[in-house]
Amino acid sequence: MTLWLGLPLLCGLAFPVVAWLLKRGMETSRDPWGALMISGVGAAIPFVLMSVVMGGDGHAGASASAPDGVRVFGVTVPPLALACGAFFFAGQMASYLSLAKGDLSVAIPVQGVKILLISLFALVFLGQPAGWTIWAAAVLVPAALYFMREHPPGAREARRHRVTIALALTAAAGFAALDTGVQAWGGGEDFLRFGLWTFTFQAVLSLGLYFMPGRAARFRYSGRAWGFLLAGSLSMAVITFTIVWVIAQTGRAAWVNILFNSRVLWSAALPLVFGRLLAAPEAMNRATRRLLPGRLFGALLMLASIVLAVL
Repeated sequence: MTLWLGLPLLCGLAFPVVAWLLKRGMETSRDPWGALMISGVGAAIPFVLMSVVMGGDGHAGASASAPDGVRVFGVTVPPLALACGAFFFAGQMASYLSLAKGDLSVAIPVQGVKILLISLFALVFLGQPAGWTIWAAAVLVPAALYFMREHPPGAREARRHRVTIALALTAAAGFAALDTGVQAWGGGEDFLRFGLWTFTFQAVLSLGLYFMPGRAARFRYSGRAWGFLLAGSLSMAVITFTIVWVIAQTGRAAWVNILFNSRVLWSAALPLVFGRLLAAPEAMNRATRRLLPGRLFGALLMLASIVLAVL
């Protein structure tokens, strides 16, 4: 049990630092797509390696919780796993764009609403009951967002702030859909099969970013940019695998995410305490730095809503 407690908590503490690496990489490369592609492919590697070691897809037979599959060219493809892969890809894209465009002290705490969405998805799609605490948590979320509403003056900053919140909420929805699917269909002996299809499919979608029409010099970054992107993207892939694995082993997505969402508080405190050391933009900008205490209080309210959601 100590292992299950420790891993999500460590991931939550590491997440803001990894997000800072990604943000620095995306700022240096002026392009979020390289980070997305590396993270997407990196998230699939553990499942592919485990599949090779264990043989096949690591699935000897269908368990009661396994989603039905569709035969495609003689291979049983679970469509729900592919749907979860698409949800993860959409969430990952929205998450990285929120980190690239906005402040970490806003983007990461807002993504913490994922835990509330997991409980709501479990209620609507899996028939799992939701108590009064879920609705109390739902009231705290807009209160938390209220304290995060402040931004530096100017129409451009106002638009950037609104876009960051919208992208972070979209990311939370995509990740919540993935975690709900893993809890329902990816536990026990189904973990490798479900994870292999889910993350291989999102890796294919991520590789498609390379062929997107646009700038001809895409992915031709400097060595410094690649250093930040590789460190941040591969670390994020490790965090993703760890959280999915713990959810699959425990079957308690909400419980795991309450530990993982220590990132909510840490991400708001990091720029305030270590912002200048890390050269975080929100700490270097005097107008933004004045807003950090209010954002920290908003993060505390968001954390309170997370705690209520799993009581």
